[in-house]
Amino acid sequence: MNAFYPLPNGPLLGAGDTGIFSFSGQQVTPENYFTTKVDHKVSEQDAISGTYMFDSGTVRQPDELNDKRTGYDSRRQVFTVNEAHTFNPRFLSSFRFGINRVVAITGLTFPSGNSHASDGSFFTVPGKNAPGVQVTGLTQFSGGLGSPSNFNFHWTSIQAYEDLSLNRVKHSLKFGFALERVRDTSWLYPIREVCSPLTPSLIS
Repeated sequence: MNAFYPLPNGPLLGAGDTGIFSFSGQQVTPENYFTTKVDHKVSEQDAISGTYMFDSGTVRQPDELNDKRTGYDSRRQVFTVNEAHTFNPRFLSSFRFGINRVVAITGLTFPSGNSHASDGSFFTVPGKNAPGVQVTGLTQFSGGLGSPSNFNFHWTSIQAYEDLSLNRVKHSLKFGFALERVRDTSWLYPIREVCSPLTPSLIS
């Protein structure tokens, strides 16, 4: 308990055996992003264009008691290609293909100001660090490094479209097809450890 719950630096509460602890935390959220686009006229009847987008970001911030840093990583990629073909002035075709992929990992932990967060001697499960602790009336301690569960989210959408346009004097006909395949994969590492509720007593 004393290794992870800091002493109050603010007013005491109730009978004086608990108090307010506050600190200034910084949330760091860098992001890398770029987009590329290509247009090419193959012939008088064909033109091709394509786009690729990449977006990667991370979030890092202190936990509830400033014992460790927590965060998540995310990355998104989008690829599209479009081919326009003119069979004749009255018959046009447009084919589009694209992939949209998102990957996110939450529940990450990193060392911070408290070295006990990575001290395996506080384990309740062999090979793990300190478990989460619930103290009645106090802020819950979410555990040492690696204690919060990791959630992995992978989502991919693959799409294809074909649009055809036929014009005859006063009449116009448009038809085509659309296909999409979605792959949604996610898994959770159930490694969270939580101790039974304890009676609050931090100063004594």
